[in-house]
Amino acid sequence: MRQGAQLAWDNRWREAIDLLEVARSEFPDDPVPYARIGQAYFELQELEQGLRYYQQAVRLNPNDVVALGRIADGLERLGRLEEAARTYMAVAEAYLRIREADRAISHWERATRLDPGLLSARQRLALIYQQRGRQRDAVREHLAIARIYQRKGDIRQAALACKAALEIDPGNTDVLTAVALLRQGSIIEDEQAPAAAEEPSAGRAAVDWDDDAENETAAGGTPVEEARQTALADLAGIVFEEDVAGVSTRLAKADRDALISRAIELQTRGEIDEAISAYEQAIEGGVHQAAAHFNLGLLYQERLRLDEAIAQLTIAVRDPEYQLASHFALGECYRAKGKVDQALAQFLEVAKIVDMRTVSHDQADDLVRLYENLADTYLAKGEREAAEAFTDALVDFLGTRGWEDKVREARERLDTIAEDGQTIGLGEVLAQPGSELLLESISMTNEYARRGWLDSALEEAYRAVQLAPFYLPAHLLLARLLEKRGRIEAAGTKYVTVADTYRIRGDARRAMDSFEKAMALAPLDMGLRTRLVDMLKRHGEIDRALEHAIALAEAHYQLAQIEKAREKYHEALELAPRGSPERQWKLQILHRIADVDMQRLAWRDAVTAYHQIVRIAPDDERASVTLAELLFKLGKGPQALAEIDRYLARLASQGRTKKILAILNSMAAQQPDDMGLLNRLAAAYAQAGDRDKAIEHLDRLGELQLDAGLRSEAAVTIRSILSLQPADAKSYQQLLSQLQGTS
Repeated sequence: MRQGAQLAWDNRWREAIDLLEVARSEFPDDPVPYARIGQAYFELQELEQGLRYYQQAVRLNPNDVVALGRIADGLERLGRLEEAARTYMAVAEAYLRIREADRAISHWERATRLDPGLLSARQRLALIYQQRGRQRDAVREHLAIARIYQRKGDIRQAALACKAALEIDPGNTDVLTAVALLRQGSIIEDEQAPAAAEEPSAGRAAVDWDDDAENETAAGGTPVEEARQTALADLAGIVFEEDVAGVSTRLAKADRDALISRAIELQTRGEIDEAISAYEQAIEGGVHQAAAHFNLGLLYQERLRLDEAIAQLTIAVRDPEYQLASHFALGECYRAKGKVDQALAQFLEVAKIVDMRTVSHDQADDLVRLYENLADTYLAKGEREAAEAFTDALVDFLGTRGWEDKVREARERLDTIAEDGQTIGLGEVLAQPGSELLLESISMTNEYARRGWLDSALEEAYRAVQLAPFYLPAHLLLARLLEKRGRIEAAGTKYVTVADTYRIRGDARRAMDSFEKAMALAPLDMGLRTRLVDMLKRHGEIDRALEHAIALAEAHYQLAQIEKAREKYHEALELAPRGSPERQWKLQILHRIADVDMQRLAWRDAVTAYHQIVRIAPDDERASVTLAELLFKLGKGPQALAEIDRYLARLASQGRTKKILAILNSMAAQQPDDMGLLNRLAAAYAQAGDRDKAIEHLDRLGELQLDAGLRSEAAVTIRSILSLQPADAKSYQQLLSQLQGTS
């Protein structure tokens, strides 16, 4: 490989191929030699041969985007343009997977140059142009898609492509011309060459293609303005939709379409009263699209016909596409009428919808709860001034162009101060005076902390708290920084203060989270732990309550407060049935109680605990064995043997012979003179096929029986030994005869 590369460097391609072929034949599953041989053939202009090698390289390594690009280039040079275009598509997708969007775009563009009718490439480009704010390019691609569908005879899909272009730029004359041509059944003109497209002609002054106009489009408008443009595009597209069969309307479709077209034209020209009349007639005639109700509502609002505006916007708000803007417009209408509570309810919905777009699915429930708490704060408690300040802040925040970028930036900053999966609502920040300064301060705090400048971070965090003394996430940020700086007591105090404030505000979930952070810093604070357990129980967080109840008992145990620890374990035991079954809380707690009783040498209490454990978990080895050992210590041999028999029977059913022997040997070591254990141990060895061990334990059993005067039992034991065919069977037979004679 190295020698081949050196020859290639010297442009000695034939010799390089010979050496690379040696490498390829030696390692036929390595894609690298194939790619290098392909390159050599390409340099020799033997494209077909080079293609075969590049294709094999890609088969062996599908992620080799360079080799895939060479294949596309070779196909293009060979004039196999359709194949080349499809391969460029594959190259673009490969670059997109590794997040190199610019390279992906360039390869999609090459694909469309080779095959202008390549629909999938056009669709990809339209989407990515739109995402990147290249509105002019996106419109051009949507028009190309419309032409492709029109040539296929799919007029509906062509209309939808035009509609997508209209949503991006409702005033674009090229798009409007395409819509008109589709209506007439005429062919949409081919796109202009790129050079011509750069310079608008004098006859197209209505379309402003300069950079400022394009940037303004990319920046977007207010939520209401964006929805207004969407509504105009939606209404312009309904002329392509078929009438719903079986639904009677006062006007024919052609008449409704004419009214809608006139309404759009009048609204665009600013002739508000005439536009209102046209919309009213269209809706009365059978136009029920949310877009029509939305536009009519906005026109009513402009004329201060607020009750009529509210009625129309209340219809439009049911459509998800117009939900955000309708809530916003409704809030403005109610505010204009002086109805603060109704306006606040609408603006809270606006904040929630905007915020929901920025969070992940698993954060959605938390966000809903946050806005419910915010609504309770303003509406239930009648904080009129705070409510008015919030609505003013929200209107200022969303009432300017580029609001979506501001929302995204705010979410990024808020997420940096959220921990442990918590969610912080945008509405909470907007409710603070000087919210933008607050967000900036939070961002600076996090940047200082990221760089390890903790003193500067603390200073900036104090500034954030001063800017918004009632904004608790800023206090939590300060507490975390105090903790990092090693000021544990101050951090713990801050966490408790925040928790108490959340509790007073009725936000139990975040109060409990803050208490837990305080507990992590002071695990032996019994009073704080008790408060937390009580709060968790009240709010149904049983598993978390049990975790802390157990931790509370363990803290008492660490402080040598054994009786107190046992008391707290029993309190937790009463709560255990309400916990999640899969956590097996009762077993966990019973084991801890049993351990405490063992430490207290309260064996009878420990036996009670272990009896409960084995009833719940019959296969619990530790509990079963310990229970038997305790019963022996308490002089309850028969009960101990019964427990052993119960557990060994379960092991035997599972075929765990080695475990049986291990347990019996361990027990026999503790109780060497227990005849029941020796008998079971001998039987276990006999069953395992270890005759010598079985005889050894039967010998010991027989001796104990003779010493105890149990001659009949000893005779039975000797017969058991004889059944195992010992080497000195004769002596055992003589002993048995003596016992029988004596008997």
